[in-house]
Amino acid sequence: MDISEYVHDIFISRCKDTGDRPRREDAAAFDKLISQTCRGNTFELREQRLGPNAASAIAKMMRYVVQLRKIDLYGNVIHDIGTIAIADVLKNNAIGGGGGGAPSSSSSSISISQVRELNLGCNDIWDEGGKALGDLLKYDKTLQVLELGAEASFWHDNNLGYESAIAIAEGLEQNTTLTTLGLNRNLIGEINSEGVEALGKMLRINQTLTTLRLGHNFLGTKNASILFDALASNHTLAVLDVTDNNLGPEAAVSLSNVLLAGGASSLPVLKMTRNKIGPRGASALAEARKVTPHI
Repeated sequence: MDISEYVHDIFISRCKDTGDRPRREDAAAFDKLISQTCRGNTFELREQRLGPNAASAIAKMMRYVVQLRKIDLYGNVIHDIGTIAIADVLKNNAIGGGGGGAPSSSSSSISISQVRELNLGCNDIWDEGGKALGDLLKYDKTLQVLELGAEASFWHDNNLGYESAIAIAEGLEQNTTLTTLGLNRNLIGEINSEGVEALGKMLRINQTLTTLRLGHNFLGTKNASILFDALASNHTLAVLDVTDNNLGPEAAVSLSNVLLAGGASSLPVLKMTRNKIGPRGASALAEARKVTPHI
């Protein structure tokens, strides 16, 4: 089936989310938007006031539109309910269930192996949605990019806490395809260390992830040190972002010790701006750079 067959359902569902009265001219404008942003193997509706109802309509579409490779819903408000709807469809397809019954003879069920990139950043997603995505990762076979963060503050930043981090980390212990995980501007370290400890454990096991973005996650020195210690056993991570996490000198010293011991050998990009490592932390990292010029 083609995306055009689902445009009306998505539009009506968005009207339910926003409380707007469905008008013919608005439907025509939405149809035009879809034709401009959703082409070929990409479905992109960024900052379009999509809520849980619209996300559920998109999830229904995903069962049958077989050509999709990239789904980008950044900057909407799909909340946990919409996230769970999308994650469930992808999970059901990953395990061969199809989710929602057999399609008609004129359509076919999408295989999760065809979806390479999923962007749900800035959608006011909390831990129930995060846990559903973590569960998805246990079964997913070819999703390569999962973006759940933001580079700057937005109206609807996600609010994934330690429970989401635990679920996602457990999923990635089994996952062998995801290479990029974006979690900037969430709440992973705000309450306790459990989420970071789970991510650290995952980094010791997972040998596929190459990019991990954890900027602005209230990590602090203790959590960052836990994460850095895990790098001693990881040889695939190439990009780590811990920007703006209130890291103190001890975090930088912890990272320096790992680097001096030969850890993080695959890590050429480390982002640590807007922290508080001070002269002592900077000196420790400078010493480590002498023997690890690749960073």
